[in-house]
Amino acid sequence: MRHLNYMIVFLILFLLLIISPVFAQTITGVSGTASNGQNITITGSNFGGGPNVLLFDDFEGGMNGNQLSLDRAPLGEWDSITSAAWTSYSNANAISGSLAARFDSYDYPSNQHPVIYVDTPVGFNTFYVSWWGLIPTGDRIPGCDGYGGCNWKTVWIADNTGGVIDADLTINSNGTRSWQIFGNDYPGVYSPYFKDPWTTNNDPSIGVPGVWHRFQFYVESESPDAHQENGGYERVWLTTAAGGTRMLKNRAVQTLNSPEDYGKRWRFYVNGYVRNTPDSHPTFDDVYIAYGENAQARVEIGNASTYNGCSSLTMCTPTSWSTSSIICTVRQGNLRAGDAWVYVTNAAGNRSLGYRITIDGTMASPGGLSTPAAFKLVQ
Repeated sequence: MRHLNYMIVFLILFLLLIISPVFAQTITGVSGTASNGQNITITGSNFGGGPNVLLFDDFEGGMNGNQLSLDRAPLGEWDSITSAAWTSYSNANAISGSLAARFDSYDYPSNQHPVIYVDTPVGFNTFYVSWWGLIPTGDRIPGCDGYGGCNWKTVWIADNTGGVIDADLTINSNGTRSWQIFGNDYPGVYSPYFKDPWTTNNDPSIGVPGVWHRFQFYVESESPDAHQENGGYERVWLTTAAGGTRMLKNRAVQTLNSPEDYGKRWRFYVNGYVRNTPDSHPTFDDVYIAYGENAQARVEIGNASTYNGCSSLTMCTPTSWSTSSIICTVRQGNLRAGDAWVYVTNAAGNRSLGYRITIDGTMASPGGLSTPAAFKLVQ
């Protein structure tokens, strides 16, 4: 009898190993021209439902030195800019193309700060944001004014009242070589959770010279039917030239103060808040924003045959998404012409294997990262 039980367990495990890949999302083909602004079609299985993509901006639509504009993004539009005179399209540093968004963190009007933001048409609690960020060579960490410590709300997700932020949530650099997901009314634990990638060991207020980093920030709240106060997830990824792509935070945690807070987030701020800081010009590029229950679903293109090996990742913004086919627009970012790999992540956060494609076309990328010389063929 014991032998029979072992055999049954063995057969169940064997069947699970056989069946489980069938239910994982799989890319079977990619067609079209993989170059900036062009559409590709990805075929496969089990892609699930697609995201509500609110905006993608590579800031190539402006002119060097001009103030940021609301209507120059390739996908979507910004709603407003505060202290616009302290913002600019800048060719001093860019991860893709020749321009990026620069914010001057000094001498802006009292009780204001340079910020650009976009609103959603409905309230939300689940969202995904990715962006490339840089602190220019020799600059101070934004918000480190030397008097009251450091406070830089890098990307801030909140309500849209302009007053009391009831649904405040931010990924926040505190100038002590650690970051938090934190807000004035956010119920998460206020504690360091990963090393600030921009600071040196000797002086936490001085930035690492001219190094770009790609952040991905995902927060999931409980379903509108469950209204469980402790429901939710936080996930953060970081991409660097030296370290590839790694998940820095992945935890189940309460993401709303109470069930009554459901649906009170409406707005995405970029450079959300910063104290006056001399010699500080935080720079953003390739900002992507999605919201709603499928926000985590996305198509990315990377420069390595494994996701963790990618030192460069860029978005392919979807125009059509079904369980077996995705049509998306390539945002080439800093990917060079040549081999690249497509990755599909579904709404639950499960990711396909990389599917090899060829990037057809070269973009100027003065701040770009080099592509590895050799790749492993996945498919």
